[in-house]
Amino acid sequence: MKNERKPKIKMWGGALLLAVLTWEVKSLTKSVQTYMKNTFEESFLVDSNILVYYLDADSKYNSLLERFFVLCEEKKLPATVSLQNIVELTSVLVKKYKVPKRVVIEKVRRLVHGGLFQVISPFPSSTNKFFEIMGMLSNPDIYDVFLTATMMDNNVFRILTNNENDFKNIKNLGVWGLEEVKKIIGEHE
Repeated sequence: MKNERKPKIKMWGGALLLAVLTWEVKSLTKSVQTYMKNTFEESFLVDSNILVYYLDADSKYNSLLERFFVLCEEKKLPATVSLQNIVELTSVLVKKYKVPKRVVIEKVRRLVHGGLFQVISPFPSSTNKFFEIMGMLSNPDIYDVFLTATMMDNNVFRILTNNENDFKNIKNLGVWGLEEVKKIIGEHE
């Protein structure tokens, strides 16, 4: 019992705040992660650029991606997006495409909550995974590394992207490009 830590009590505005013990936080975090983590072994994350092409009716990739996502729905292929993708997609549509914010909110909300995608988010442990991956790469894109850390913490080890080079040097990550999408569609037609 001599190594056991006691809860710290902090006075703040007359109210007592009990600090949560480290081992309690770890056990709570672990159970929450187990509950919330993606459990599909074959899941893949859809990168922000793919989401932009899918929503942009004028994109040369739009028709291909519409067919692919219909196939995903029919075959129950577990597509995921991260909170980071949602933020980036929203930013691109507002800033680069100049779509009114209210329209973007409606479109992105409908896309995210439409049932096609499971939404994943970073966990506290994603920070450690982020630093681990950063240490392995010579010139990484910080945002792509954090996206990858979020994916891996959610048991997602494949990404569908049009920027394959951004992810190709990340160990244990499968990278699908648009050519792979064409192959998958061809196998099911």
